[in-house]
Amino acid sequence: VVGTIGTHVMSWDEDIVKQRNKLGAVSAYLQAKGLHGELMRQIVSYFSSSEVISNMPMSKIMPSLNLGLQHEVASFIAGDYLKLTPLFRSCSGPMLDNLQLLLRDLDFLGGEIIYKQGSVAHEMYIVIRGDVCVTVTDDMGNEEEERVLGIGESVGDLECFFQMRHSASCKASYLGARCLRLAREKLMTILKMHPDDERTISSNAAQLVASAKKALHNRSASSRATRSIATSSSFGRSSRNSNQSRASKAS
Repeated sequence: VVGTIGTHVMSWDEDIVKQRNKLGAVSAYLQAKGLHGELMRQIVSYFSSSEVISNMPMSKIMPSLNLGLQHEVASFIAGDYLKLTPLFRSCSGPMLDNLQLLLRDLDFLGGEIIYKQGSVAHEMYIVIRGDVCVTVTDDMGNEEEERVLGIGESVGDLECFFQMRHSASCKASYLGARCLRLAREKLMTILKMHPDDERTISSNAAQLVASAKKALHNRSASSRATRSIATSSSFGRSSRNSNQSRASKAS
C-alpha cells in the first residue's frame, strides 16, 4: 500500500512543473485568441486537474488505487473509528467494510464552521485529529458552548440518520480539526444492502435519542434548581437588609 501510494505521489510531483508550464501556455494561447472572463476561467480550470500535493487527502488518493488497496487504506484510516461510533455499535463487519470506502477526510481551519444550527443534516462527522466545539445560539443571538468533542467522537450523527435540522452548530477548535465525513445518501445506499444492520442502527439511534432527552431533562432540572437557589439567596439578602434598615431607624 505504501509503495503504491508513494509511486502515485512521486508521479504527481514530477507532473507539477509540466502542469504549470502547460497552464501558462494555455493562458497565453487564450489571451492571444481574445478569450476572457468566465469562459477563459473554465478552460484554465479544466487544465488544472493536477494540483500541488503537500497533504494529499484520501479523496484524491483513493480513486487511483485498485479496490483491494482501497479497502486496506480505508480500514487502516477509518476502521477503528467506525467501530467505536455509538451509531454503528454491533454492526456487521461486511457493512462496516463497505462504509469505510465512503468516508472522506476533511481538514477544517481553527474556528471554521462545520455545520450551522437550523440547517438540514446531510452528513455526519467523526473527529480524527484536533477538537470540535458544539455551540447553541438562543433566541437573543447569544452563543453558548455546549460541549467539546475530541478524537474518535462523532457529531451530527443522529440528525444525519433521521435527516433532521441541526439543534446546534459545530465548528473546529482554534487549532483546527480533521474529520471523516459520511454522507447520508451513501449511508442509506449501503443500508439497503444490509437490512439487519439497518435495524441495528435504528435501535442504536433510538437509544441515543432517549439518552439525549434524559441528559437534556437533567440539565433543565439542574438549571431550574440553580435559579431557585439564586432567587432564594437574593430574597434572603433582601430580607436581612430590610430588617437591618428597620433596626437602624428604631435605634
